[in-house]
Amino acid sequence: MVSVFALRARAISAVALATTVAAGLAFALVATAPAVAQDAAKRAADQQFAAAAALHNLKDYSAAADEWSKFLKAHAGDPRTSDARHYLGVCRLLTEDYPAAIAAFQELLKTDPKFKDAANSQLYLGMAQFNAGRRGDA
Repeated sequence: MVSVFALRARAISAVALATTVAAGLAFALVATAPAVAQDAAKRAADQQFAAAAALHNLKDYSAAADEWSKFLKAHAGDPRTSDARHYLGVCRLLTEDYPAAIAAFQELLKTDPKFKDAANSQLYLGMAQFNAGRRGDA
């Protein structure tokens, strides 16, 4: 026959074990929460970038410019911001929104002067400035 003390000891051990497991599980969930949030943020950035690129490739430059702008606002720390700003400038240039194209290229060249495609950005900036001057936007 099992004594009352032995039953209490087993009950206390079971409660202690359950508490330890629950605490460990809670710690594991808290420890992985930032990683899950980072994965979700990266997925959102990837989707936004892909949507903008798809519209750009379809030559819907006005809609693409809106998506590039949204990407830049929502994902300012993303490593593709310079690419997005360049493509935003191209879209604004192709839709003849020269002041916005100038602003995009100037911001890009100011924030990332060593951008991999800086030479083209400078060329497009010059084209936007030239066309803005011809049209009287400057």
